[in-house]
Amino acid sequence: MVKFRSRSAFTLIELLVVIAIIGVLVGLLLPAVQSAREAARRMQCQNKLKQLTVALANYTDSAGRFPPGHVWMSTAAVPTSGQGRGASWGASWALMLLPYMDKQAIYDKYNFQLTSRTPENSTVNLMQISDFLCPSQSVPTTPLTQDYNGHAKMHLAANFGPGQQLDLGDFTTQSQRGPFSAVAQWGAAPEDIADGTSKTVALSEIMALTTVSYDGRGAWNYVVGLSFCGDDGQLTPNSLILDEPPYCINSATVAPPCSSDNTGSSSVQGARSVHPGGVHVSFCDGAVSFISDSVDSTVWDAALGISDNQIAEGL
Repeated sequence: MVKFRSRSAFTLIELLVVIAIIGVLVGLLLPAVQSAREAARRMQCQNKLKQLTVALANYTDSAGRFPPGHVWMSTAAVPTSGQGRGASWGASWALMLLPYMDKQAIYDKYNFQLTSRTPENSTVNLMQISDFLCPSQSVPTTPLTQDYNGHAKMHLAANFGPGQQLDLGDFTTQSQRGPFSAVAQWGAAPEDIADGTSKTVALSEIMALTTVSYDGRGAWNYVVGLSFCGDDGQLTPNSLILDEPPYCINSATVAPPCSSDNTGSSSVQGARSVHPGGVHVSFCDGAVSFISDSVDSTVWDAALGISDNQIAEGL
């Protein structure tokens, strides 16, 4: 009678081969899993921007015009340079949208008779509202505290035009204006957008440092932090040109680094994201699109102005 001897275990070589095969499979699958996760996060970012744009449309329908970028609360003229402006900034466009985002309770906590930087409004300024955060980016854990009582940070910003964000001349020149104005009590009316609401950018993603208190990019309810511009055609989406807002820090975390110029004479911050290839933006008609990093700078510049006699074709 023939006896068969059963094998009780793998040999060492067989085990190593199996482990190697598993390693190869994991190596092949991991990028696909990571890509799927990022696609899901990117979709969440897009949806949040869409919901914020719906809130903006509802505000505009109610008020007859866009909200101001930031309310100017002083009876004095706006300084021609960035220095000295901070003490007179009031509520921001983002704060004014809260009632249209089911955030009335937060809105009611803010004292609109006081400026944004007063201690009485610090409770609201330090609130981190998830509606303004893109899950593809790390959650900013450190608020802006330089010269302020504290502002939490976010990842969505308003279009302040194709020029420089706080350059007074860019808000007295209609061709340089965006839908949101930083030196008035109101933003543009829909009829002011002569270039067409479907061709004019309203909101965009931006990037914010997560653990640095001195960098104001992305700071909630702070005019420099929640606005972006085109810097006269230089700052296309994810541009390699340096950001130059005051209180800006060189860091590999948010590329490119800032300029060393922190004088505050202007506030130059571009549309940015961590998504490969581009940035989500919304338009004044409510549409949301993903704009490529390689967009022509002339086309992008045209998309930021409300009445510059340039129609942004090809976005």
